[in-house]
Amino acid sequence: MKKPFEKIVGKELNDSFRQLCNENKFYPAKQTVIDLCKRFQDKDGNFIEQFQTNGFQQRLWELLLFAIFESEGFTIMQGHSTPDFELNKDEKTFFIEATTSNMTGMDKTSKELINVIKHNPSETEQLVAFNKLKDFYIEKVGSSLFSKVSKNYQELKWVKGNQLLLAISPIHDEFARQNSDYLLITYLYGYEFSSVEDNHGNLLKVDYVEKNLFEKRNKIKISPFFNTVESKYISGVLFFNDLTIDKFNRMGFINGLTEKMIILRSCDIYDINSSRAKEIFYFLNSDVYKEDWKQGVSIFHNPNALFPLNEKLFDGFRQIWIRDGKMTGFIPKFFPFNSFTLSDALF
Repeated sequence: MKKPFEKIVGKELNDSFRQLCNENKFYPAKQTVIDLCKRFQDKDGNFIEQFQTNGFQQRLWELLLFAIFESEGFTIMQGHSTPDFELNKDEKTFFIEATTSNMTGMDKTSKELINVIKHNPSETEQLVAFNKLKDFYIEKVGSSLFSKVSKNYQELKWVKGNQLLLAISPIHDEFARQNSDYLLITYLYGYEFSSVEDNHGNLLKVDYVEKNLFEKRNKIKISPFFNTVESKYISGVLFFNDLTIDKFNRMGFINGLTEKMIILRSCDIYDINSSRAKEIFYFLNSDVYKEDWKQGVSIFHNPNALFPLNEKLFDGFRQIWIRDGKMTGFIPKFFPFNSFTLSDALF
C-alpha cells in the first residue's frame, strides 16, 4: 500500500493525523502505522485519503483490528472486498465487519449533556443528564450496529453459512470513549446491573434486571440487539473503546521502536471484590505490566445466533456468553477497560 504519510495534495488534513505526523512523542505510533501498512490491504483504494482526512478514526480502527488479528495468529485472507476481514483459524473461516459510532451533522446532544454533568451544581440535574447520556450511547451504538446488519452480508456467497461478527468502537463523544462496556452489555443482552456492597465497600453480589425495551429520542422503542430477528446472522460483537494514537504509541514502544521515550499510563481495571474500578499507574519503561494488541478487546457471543461462536477461536480474549441462562465468560488477569496515556520524547 502507498506510504501512509505521503500527504494528499489539496485536502484538509485531520488534526489527529497532523499530530501523528509532526509530534515527536508519537514517533513509535507513526512507525507502527508505517509497518502495519506494508502488509495491510487497501480493499477500497481510498484508505490513505480517508486516513489523512475525514475518516482518520475509522481507518485507524481497521488498522488496529488488522494488528490484533495478525498478532493473534489469525490468517487474514485477501480474496473479497467485503466484509472488512475474512479470517481463518483452526481451519475455520469467519468474517468481521468494522464500524464506529459517530457524531452526525450538527447534533449537540452529548456535548450539552456532558456540559451539564461537568458544570451544573445541581446533583439532580447532573443525574438526569447522565441518564440521558446513557440512553444516547445506546441509541448511537445501536444505530451503528443495525446499519451494518442492514447490509445483509450473510447473503454474499462467500459469507453464507459462516460466522459473522461486527467489530465496534464507540467514538461519538468523550463519554463513549471513557465508558466501560456495561452499557453495551445492557443493549446487547437486555440486562441492567445493580451491585450490593457491605459497609466496607466489598462487593457482595451483582443483580441482573431484565430490560426488554429501550426508547430513542424520537420515542421509537427498540429491543436488545441479540433479541432481534435481524441479528440472528451475527455470531458476536467485538468491542474496543481505546481507539487512540496512544494505543499505537504504547505498542510501538513495547515493540522496541525507540527507547528515547517516557510513557506513563493510567488505567482502570475491573476489581472482582468491588463494584468500583481499581486505578493503576505505571511507566511502560518499568515493564511492570504486559500489554498486547488485544488488551481491552471484548468478544460478546450472541446466544441466539444461527452460527454460534466457538470461544476457542478467541482464546485469551475477554469473552462474555450466556450459558444455562446465566451470563459468564473469561477475563484476563490484567484487563484495563479505559486508559489515559502521557508520552514525552527524549529527542
